[in-house]
Amino acid sequence: MKPIYFNIPAPLLIVMDDVGWWSGEDSHLSNEPFRTGISRNHCVNDYTAIAELAKMTGTRIQAGFVLCEWDRENILRNVPSSTWMGGDWDNSKHQGPWLDEAADVIIKNRPHIEIALHAIGHEYWKHPGPFSRAEWADMDGVMRPASDIVAHTEAFRKIMEQNSLGDFPTSFVPSAFKHCFGAEENGITPILKSYGINFISNPFDATVWEKAPEDPAFGIDGGIPFVNRGRGLISWKVIDASPEGIYWDGPICGLHWPNILNPVPEENSLTVECWADYLNKNYVRSKDRVMAKDSIDCWTQLLCSKKLPISLTDSAAVLDFSKLNAGRYPYLGKTFRIKTDFEISLPLNPSVLSVKKHGLLLFEYEIGIGSELENLTIRF
Repeated sequence: MKPIYFNIPAPLLIVMDDVGWWSGEDSHLSNEPFRTGISRNHCVNDYTAIAELAKMTGTRIQAGFVLCEWDRENILRNVPSSTWMGGDWDNSKHQGPWLDEAADVIIKNRPHIEIALHAIGHEYWKHPGPFSRAEWADMDGVMRPASDIVAHTEAFRKIMEQNSLGDFPTSFVPSAFKHCFGAEENGITPILKSYGINFISNPFDATVWEKAPEDPAFGIDGGIPFVNRGRGLISWKVIDASPEGIYWDGPICGLHWPNILNPVPEENSLTVECWADYLNKNYVRSKDRVMAKDSIDCWTQLLCSKKLPISLTDSAAVLDFSKLNAGRYPYLGKTFRIKTDFEISLPLNPSVLSVKKHGLLLFEYEIGIGSELENLTIRF
Protein backbone atom coordinates (compact mmCIF):
# COMPACT_ATOMS: atom_id res chain seq x y z
CA MET A 1 0.00 0.00 0.00
CA LYS A 2 1.43 3.35 -0.98
CA PRO A 3 1.91 5.98 1.75
CA ILE A 4 -1.12 8.14 2.39
CA TYR A 5 -0.76 11.84 1.76
CA PHE A 6 -2.94 13.84 4.16
CA ASN A 7 -2.30 17.48 4.95
CA ILE A 8 -3.88 20.67 6.21
CA PRO A 9 -2.27 23.09 3.74
CA ALA A 10 -0.90 26.43 4.83
CA PRO A 11 -2.73 29.43 3.35
CA LEU A 12 -1.56 32.32 1.23
CA LEU A 13 -3.47 35.62 1.31
CA ILE A 14 -2.64 38.44 -1.10
CA VAL A 15 -2.37 41.75 0.76
CA MET A 16 -1.85 44.67 -1.61
CA ASP A 17 -0.91 48.08 -0.21
CA ASP A 18 -1.43 51.64 -1.46
CA VAL A 19 -4.55 51.05 -3.50
CA GLY A 20 -6.60 54.23 -3.92
CA TRP A 21 -4.12 56.82 -5.13
CA TRP A 22 -5.06 58.57 -8.36
CA SER A 23 -1.67 60.23 -8.76
CA GLY A 24 1.23 57.81 -8.99
CA GLU A 25 3.83 60.49 -8.33
CA ASP A 26 6.33 60.08 -5.51
CA SER A 27 6.45 63.62 -4.08
CA HIS A 28 7.90 62.97 -0.64
CA LEU A 29 10.74 65.43 -1.28
CA SER A 30 8.08 68.15 -1.61
CA ASN A 31 6.35 67.21 1.67
CA GLU A 32 3.70 65.19 -0.18
CA PRO A 33 3.29 61.41 0.10
CA PHE A 34 5.39 58.74 -1.56
CA ARG A 35 2.19 57.46 -3.21
CA THR A 36 2.87 54.48 -5.50
CA GLY A 37 6.00 55.93 -7.07
CA ILE A 38 5.18 55.12 -10.70
CA SER A 39 5.47 57.32 -13.78
CA ARG A 40 1.78 57.39 -14.67
CA ASN A 41 -1.50 58.17 -12.96
CA HIS A 42 -3.85 55.43 -11.85
CA CYS A 43 -7.10 54.69 -13.64
CA VAL A 44 -10.19 52.49 -13.46
CA ASN A 45 -8.38 49.68 -15.29
CA ASP A 46 -6.05 49.39 -12.30
CA TYR A 47 -8.98 48.42 -10.06
CA THR A 48 -10.21 45.91 -12.62
CA ALA A 49 -6.75 44.31 -12.52
CA ILE A 50 -7.13 43.53 -8.82
CA ALA A 51 -10.50 41.87 -9.38
CA GLU A 52 -9.22 39.84 -12.32
CA LEU A 53 -6.24 38.49 -10.38
CA ALA A 54 -8.54 37.50 -7.51
CA LYS A 55 -10.94 35.70 -9.84
CA MET A 56 -8.14 33.83 -11.59
CA THR A 57 -6.69 32.55 -8.30
CA GLY A 58 -9.90 31.90 -6.33
CA THR A 59 -9.20 34.40 -3.58
CA ARG A 60 -10.42 37.71 -2.23
CA ILE A 61 -7.52 40.13 -2.37
CA GLN A 62 -7.09 42.35 0.65
CA ALA A 63 -6.48 45.83 -0.74
CA GLY A 64 -5.03 48.33 1.70
CA PHE A 65 -6.69 51.59 0.65
CA VAL A 66 -5.38 55.15 0.90
CA LEU A 67 -8.43 57.39 0.55
CA CYS A 68 -7.46 61.08 0.60
CA GLU A 69 -7.71 61.38 -3.19
CA TRP A 70 -11.26 59.99 -3.03
CA ASP A 71 -12.48 62.89 -0.87
CA ARG A 72 -15.41 64.42 -2.79
CA GLU A 73 -16.34 67.02 -0.15
CA ASN A 74 -12.91 68.18 1.08
CA ILE A 75 -13.71 67.00 4.61
CA LEU A 76 -10.00 66.48 5.24
CA ARG A 77 -9.68 70.23 5.82
CA ASN A 78 -10.97 69.33 9.26
CA VAL A 79 -8.23 66.71 9.77
CA PRO A 80 -5.07 68.73 9.04
CA SER A 81 -2.64 66.02 10.21
CA SER A 82 -3.89 63.71 7.44
CA THR A 83 -2.64 65.64 4.38
CA TRP A 84 0.12 67.91 3.17
CA MET A 85 -2.31 70.82 2.62
CA GLY A 86 -3.65 70.77 6.16
CA GLY A 87 -6.57 73.15 6.60
CA ASP A 88 -6.26 74.26 2.96
CA TRP A 89 -6.98 70.79 1.60
CA ASP A 90 -8.46 70.86 -1.91
CA ASN A 91 -8.98 67.60 -3.80
CA SER A 92 -10.83 69.09 -6.77
CA LYS A 93 -8.33 67.81 -9.35
CA HIS A 94 -9.08 64.23 -8.36
CA GLN A 95 -12.86 64.64 -8.38
CA GLY A 96 -14.39 63.34 -11.56
CA PRO A 97 -16.43 60.54 -13.19
CA TRP A 98 -13.58 58.09 -12.60
CA LEU A 99 -14.56 57.97 -8.92
CA ASP A 100 -18.00 56.55 -9.77
CA GLU A 101 -16.50 54.22 -12.37
CA ALA A 102 -13.89 52.83 -10.00
CA ALA A 103 -16.41 52.55 -7.16
CA ASP A 104 -18.65 50.54 -9.48
CA VAL A 105 -15.80 48.11 -10.18
CA ILE A 106 -15.09 47.74 -6.45
CA ILE A 107 -18.73 47.22 -5.44
CA LYS A 108 -19.45 44.75 -8.25
CA ASN A 109 -16.37 42.79 -7.21
CA ARG A 110 -16.93 42.67 -3.47
CA PRO A 111 -16.41 38.88 -3.48
CA HIS A 112 -12.94 39.51 -4.95
CA ILE A 113 -11.75 42.79 -3.38
CA GLU A 114 -11.65 43.44 0.36
CA ILE A 115 -11.06 47.06 1.32
CA ALA A 116 -8.63 47.22 4.24
CA LEU A 117 -7.92 50.26 6.41
CA HIS A 118 -4.45 51.45 5.41
CA ALA A 119 -4.35 55.25 5.42
CA ILE A 120 -5.84 58.61 4.62
CA GLY A 121 -2.62 60.26 3.42
CA HIS A 122 -0.16 57.56 4.56
CA GLU A 123 2.03 59.98 6.58
CA TYR A 124 1.50 62.37 9.50
CA TRP A 125 1.67 66.15 9.11
CA LYS A 126 2.21 68.58 11.96
CA HIS A 127 1.75 71.98 10.35
CA PRO A 128 3.82 73.95 9.76
CA GLY A 129 6.61 71.56 8.99
CA PRO A 130 7.42 68.39 7.08
CA PHE A 131 5.57 65.13 7.48
CA SER A 132 6.88 62.32 9.62
CA ARG A 133 6.41 58.59 9.16
CA ALA A 134 3.84 57.28 9.52
CA GLU A 135 0.13 57.97 9.81
CA TRP A 136 -0.82 55.72 12.73
CA ALA A 137 2.48 55.49 14.62
CA ASP A 138 5.94 57.04 14.59
CA MET A 139 9.19 55.31 13.70
CA ASP A 140 9.39 53.82 17.21
CA GLY A 141 5.90 52.37 16.94
CA VAL A 142 4.44 54.93 19.35
CA MET A 143 0.83 55.61 18.46
CA ARG A 144 -0.15 59.07 17.29
CA PRO A 145 -2.46 60.97 19.66
CA ALA A 146 -5.67 59.02 20.17
CA SER A 147 -7.76 62.00 19.05
CA ASP A 148 -5.93 61.99 15.70
CA ILE A 149 -6.32 58.23 15.33
CA VAL A 150 -10.07 58.57 15.79
CA ALA A 151 -10.25 61.58 13.46
CA HIS A 152 -8.35 59.75 10.71
CA THR A 153 -10.44 56.62 11.13
CA GLU A 154 -13.67 58.61 11.05
CA ALA A 155 -12.48 60.40 7.91
CA PHE A 156 -11.79 57.03 6.27
CA ARG A 157 -15.33 55.95 7.15
CA LYS A 158 -16.88 59.16 5.81
CA ILE A 159 -14.95 59.04 2.53
CA MET A 160 -16.10 55.46 2.06
CA GLU A 161 -19.66 56.68 2.57
CA GLN A 162 -19.17 59.53 0.08
CA ASN A 163 -18.26 56.95 -2.55
CA SER A 164 -20.72 54.20 -1.51
CA LEU A 165 -17.85 51.78 -1.02
CA GLY A 166 -19.68 49.58 1.47
CA ASP A 167 -19.18 48.73 5.11
CA PHE A 168 -16.20 49.87 7.13
CA PRO A 169 -13.21 47.50 6.81
CA THR A 170 -12.54 44.63 9.19
CA SER A 171 -8.81 44.45 8.33
CA PHE A 172 -5.98 46.84 9.12
CA VAL A 173 -2.63 47.21 7.35
CA PRO A 174 -0.40 49.74 9.19
CA SER A 175 0.98 52.40 6.85
CA ALA A 176 4.76 52.12 6.40
CA PHE A 177 4.46 49.04 8.68
CA LYS A 178 4.76 51.20 11.81
CA HIS A 179 3.01 49.34 14.63
CA CYS A 180 3.64 48.26 18.21
CA PHE A 181 2.46 44.78 19.20
CA GLY A 182 1.30 44.35 22.76
CA ALA A 183 0.82 48.02 23.65
CA GLU A 184 -2.66 47.16 24.90
CA GLU A 185 -4.46 50.28 26.25
CA ASN A 186 -1.56 52.49 25.19
CA GLY A 187 -1.81 51.28 21.61
CA ILE A 188 -4.14 51.44 18.65
CA THR A 189 -5.91 48.08 19.01
CA PRO A 190 -8.67 49.25 21.40
CA ILE A 191 -9.67 51.90 18.86
CA LEU A 192 -9.46 49.44 15.98
CA LYS A 193 -11.63 46.94 17.84
CA SER A 194 -14.25 49.61 18.45
CA TYR A 195 -14.53 50.00 14.67
CA GLY A 196 -14.84 46.25 14.10
CA ILE A 197 -11.28 45.43 12.98
CA ASN A 198 -10.62 41.70 13.40
CA PHE A 199 -7.45 41.10 11.35
CA ILE A 200 -4.06 42.84 11.23
CA SER A 201 -1.06 41.88 9.12
CA ASN A 202 2.42 43.38 9.32
CA PRO A 203 6.01 42.23 8.77
CA PHE A 204 7.24 40.93 12.10
CA ASP A 205 10.73 42.31 11.42
CA ALA A 206 9.23 45.83 11.08
CA THR A 207 7.05 45.57 14.19
CA VAL A 208 7.95 47.06 17.59
CA TRP A 209 7.37 44.46 20.32
CA GLU A 210 6.09 45.11 23.82
CA LYS A 211 5.65 41.37 24.20
CA ALA A 212 6.55 38.35 22.09
CA PRO A 213 4.06 36.77 19.68
CA GLU A 214 2.87 33.24 20.29
CA ASP A 215 4.23 31.91 17.01
CA PRO A 216 6.63 33.10 14.27
CA ALA A 217 3.60 33.34 11.97
CA PHE A 218 1.04 35.00 14.25
CA GLY A 219 0.08 36.52 17.58
CA ILE A 220 -2.97 38.03 19.25
CA ASP A 221 -2.62 41.81 19.65
CA GLY A 222 -5.18 43.28 22.01
CA GLY A 223 -7.68 40.60 21.07
CA ILE A 224 -7.07 40.92 17.30
CA PRO A 225 -5.33 38.25 15.18
CA PHE A 226 -1.96 39.63 14.04
CA VAL A 227 -0.40 37.74 11.13
CA ASN A 228 3.20 37.93 9.95
CA ARG A 229 3.40 39.45 6.48
CA GLY A 230 7.05 38.47 6.17
CA ARG A 231 9.77 40.49 4.55
CA GLY A 232 9.16 42.38 1.33
CA LEU A 233 10.25 40.36 -1.67
CA ILE A 234 9.43 42.98 -4.32
CA SER A 235 10.05 46.73 -4.06
CA TRP A 236 6.96 48.84 -3.43
CA LYS A 237 7.26 50.91 -6.61
CA VAL A 238 8.22 48.26 -9.16
CA ILE A 239 5.58 48.21 -11.86
CA ASP A 240 4.99 45.06 -13.93
CA ALA A 241 6.98 42.98 -11.44
CA SER A 242 7.80 39.36 -12.22
CA PRO A 243 7.16 36.81 -9.46
CA GLU A 244 9.34 34.13 -11.04
CA GLY A 245 12.05 32.87 -8.72
CA ILE A 246 10.25 34.24 -5.65
CA TYR A 247 8.42 32.19 -3.04
CA TRP A 248 6.28 33.43 -0.15
CA ASP A 249 6.72 30.74 2.50
CA GLY A 250 4.52 32.54 5.05
CA PRO A 251 0.76 33.15 5.09
CA ILE A 252 0.87 36.57 3.37
CA CYS A 253 1.87 37.48 -0.18
CA GLY A 254 2.70 41.12 0.53
CA LEU A 255 2.52 43.29 -2.58
CA HIS A 256 2.05 46.90 -3.54
CA TRP A 257 -0.43 47.93 -6.21
CA PRO A 258 2.09 48.72 -8.99
CA ASN A 259 3.54 45.21 -8.81
CA ILE A 260 0.58 43.69 -10.69
CA LEU A 261 0.03 46.62 -13.08
CA ASN A 262 1.46 47.40 -16.50
CA PRO A 263 3.02 50.70 -17.60
CA VAL A 264 0.26 50.72 -20.22
CA PRO A 265 -3.07 50.38 -18.34
CA GLU A 266 -4.78 48.71 -21.30
CA GLU A 267 -2.19 45.92 -21.00
CA ASN A 268 -2.67 45.27 -17.27
CA SER A 269 -4.09 41.86 -18.16
CA LEU A 270 -0.67 40.72 -19.42
CA THR A 271 0.87 41.35 -16.00
CA VAL A 272 -2.12 39.91 -14.17
CA GLU A 273 -1.99 36.69 -16.21
CA CYS A 274 1.69 36.29 -15.35
CA TRP A 275 0.89 36.60 -11.65
CA ALA A 276 -2.10 34.25 -11.89
CA ASP A 277 -0.04 31.57 -13.64
CA TYR A 278 2.63 31.82 -10.95
CA LEU A 279 0.17 31.66 -8.03
CA ASN A 280 -1.82 28.79 -9.49
CA LYS A 281 1.34 26.77 -10.20
CA ASN A 282 3.01 27.34 -6.84
CA TYR A 283 0.04 27.51 -4.44
CA VAL A 284 -3.27 26.33 -5.93
CA ARG A 285 -1.69 23.17 -7.35
CA SER A 286 0.74 22.69 -4.46
CA LYS A 287 0.33 19.79 -2.05
CA ASP A 288 1.07 21.83 1.03
CA ARG A 289 -0.38 25.27 0.16
CA VAL A 290 -3.80 26.73 -0.62
CA MET A 291 -4.97 30.20 -1.63
CA ALA A 292 -6.93 31.80 1.20
CA LYS A 293 -10.48 32.66 0.24
CA ASP A 294 -10.36 35.83 2.36
CA SER A 295 -8.66 37.20 5.48
CA ILE A 296 -10.69 35.19 8.01
CA ASP A 297 -10.17 32.03 5.95
CA CYS A 298 -6.43 32.79 5.99
CA TRP A 299 -6.47 33.14 9.78
CA THR A 300 -8.53 29.97 10.27
CA GLN A 301 -6.50 27.87 7.83
CA LEU A 302 -3.26 29.16 9.36
CA LEU A 303 -4.40 28.16 12.86
CA CYS A 304 -5.55 24.73 11.69
CA SER A 305 -2.29 24.10 9.80
CA LYS A 306 -0.27 24.96 12.91
CA LYS A 307 -2.45 24.06 15.89
CA LEU A 308 -4.47 21.05 14.74
CA PRO A 309 -2.39 17.93 15.52
CA ILE A 310 -2.95 14.94 13.21
CA SER A 311 -2.49 11.30 14.24
CA LEU A 312 -2.19 9.29 11.02
CA THR A 313 -2.57 5.52 10.58
CA ASP A 314 -3.06 3.31 7.53
CA SER A 315 -6.83 3.57 7.90
CA ALA A 316 -7.61 6.90 9.53
CA ALA A 317 -6.53 10.38 10.55
CA VAL A 318 -7.52 11.74 13.94
CA LEU A 319 -7.55 15.52 14.31
CA ASP A 320 -7.23 16.94 17.82
CA PHE A 321 -9.28 20.14 18.18
CA SER A 322 -8.53 20.65 21.85
CA LYS A 323 -5.96 23.40 21.21
CA LEU A 324 -8.32 25.44 19.04
CA ASN A 325 -10.07 27.24 21.83
CA ALA A 326 -12.41 29.97 20.62
CA GLY A 327 -11.53 32.19 23.56
CA ARG A 328 -7.81 31.96 22.97
CA TYR A 329 -8.08 32.37 19.18
CA PRO A 330 -10.82 34.88 18.29
CA TYR A 331 -12.55 35.40 14.95
CA LEU A 332 -12.06 31.90 13.57
CA GLY A 333 -14.10 31.02 10.52
CA LYS A 334 -16.33 28.00 10.11
CA THR A 335 -14.30 25.84 7.71
CA PHE A 336 -10.83 24.58 6.97
CA ARG A 337 -9.43 22.59 4.07
CA ILE A 338 -7.67 19.27 3.73
CA LYS A 339 -5.58 17.97 0.83
CA THR A 340 -5.19 14.22 0.39
CA ASP A 341 -4.56 11.67 -2.35
CA PHE A 342 -7.03 9.14 -0.87
CA GLU A 343 -10.79 8.99 -0.92
CA ILE A 344 -11.86 9.73 2.64
CA SER A 345 -15.00 9.14 4.65
CA LEU A 346 -16.10 12.00 6.87
CA PRO A 347 -18.36 11.47 9.90
CA LEU A 348 -20.32 14.54 8.86
CA ASN A 349 -20.89 15.86 5.38
CA PRO A 350 -18.20 18.33 4.37
CA SER A 351 -19.56 21.72 3.47
CA VAL A 352 -17.78 21.47 0.13
CA LEU A 353 -16.19 18.48 -1.56
CA SER A 354 -14.29 19.31 -4.72
CA VAL A 355 -13.57 16.99 -7.59
CA LYS A 356 -10.11 15.50 -7.79
CA LYS A 357 -7.70 17.89 -9.46
CA HIS A 358 -3.95 18.22 -9.74
CA GLY A 359 -3.66 14.67 -8.36
CA LEU A 360 -5.24 15.59 -5.02
CA LEU A 361 -8.66 15.77 -3.43
CA LEU A 362 -9.47 19.06 -1.76
CA PHE A 363 -12.02 18.84 1.04
CA GLU A 364 -13.52 21.70 2.98
CA TYR A 365 -14.74 20.72 6.41
CA GLU A 366 -16.88 22.66 8.85
CA ILE A 367 -15.20 23.01 12.23
CA GLY A 368 -17.15 23.17 15.43
CA ILE A 369 -15.30 26.07 17.02
CA GLY A 370 -16.99 26.83 20.29
CA SER A 371 -18.72 23.45 20.36
CA GLU A 372 -17.75 20.40 22.40
CA LEU A 373 -15.98 18.77 19.45
CA GLU A 374 -12.53 17.64 20.60
CA ASN A 375 -11.55 15.01 18.04
CA LEU A 376 -12.46 14.27 14.45
CA THR A 377 -11.73 10.86 12.92
CA ILE A 378 -11.44 10.71 9.14
CA ARG A 379 -11.31 7.20 7.66
CA PHE A 380 -9.66 6.26 4.41
